[in-house]
Amino acid sequence: MPICVPAELAMHISILVLVGITY
Repeated sequence: MPICVPAELAMHISILVLVGITY
């Protein structure tokens, strides 16, 4: 698996968590 895949997943998860905290 490419290394960029887990990085993108972590980024999306962090964004979702931030959105969840703001809401």
